[in-house]
Amino acid sequence: MRKLGIIIFCIFLTSCKIEILQTVIDQTSDIILKDQKPTNLEIGLGLKEALSLSIEKGAKSLALRDGFLANNAVKIFLLAEIQEINSALKKVGMGRVADELTIKLNRAAEDAAVKSIPIFKRAILKMTFHDVMSVLTGPKNAATDYLKKNSSIEILNSFKPEISKSLNKVGAAKLWREIFVRYNSIPFVKKVNTDLVGYTSN
Repeated sequence: MRKLGIIIFCIFLTSCKIEILQTVIDQTSDIILKDQKPTNLEIGLGLKEALSLSIEKGAKSLALRDGFLANNAVKIFLLAEIQEINSALKKVGMGRVADELTIKLNRAAEDAAVKSIPIFKRAILKMTFHDVMSVLTGPKNAATDYLKKNSSIEILNSFKPEISKSLNKVGAAKLWREIFVRYNSIPFVKKVNTDLVGYTSN
């Protein structure tokens, strides 16, 4: 079990940001491949523990205030439809609502972020030894690709009701309705009917 200790030690030497997970995996892979050969069980337990710790720390980091809003890698920007109609909104005295809506969308994501942790952990626990080795010896972003393949549908289905609650909680849904009731009342404009919950969840 010495290998498991080394792997976990690598995790604690890094920051809690999820972007550094691949570096940790690369370091862990080097340790496993170059040092004394560990058992399959040790390899599996080590990687699963590393992934679980990184997912939890990453999600909690994103759940902090500005965890999404101040991080351009994950920040939620407005739909293209809203950007295109921004000039029309200004004409009806709603020029600042687009910026406010951007803030609220990201606040909703921050509010819901920690709810992803158990979903990702379930995907990690289901990893076979083949999955583990594919992540350790595979290309860059192998861990991300695995989690995307094995948890995206559950994440989306689970997040939609949570995102809906969060959008209501931070006032984004109310603001969205106010914007498009006003916008759709402008003569001759193309009516907008976008799925805010689906967009934010995605």
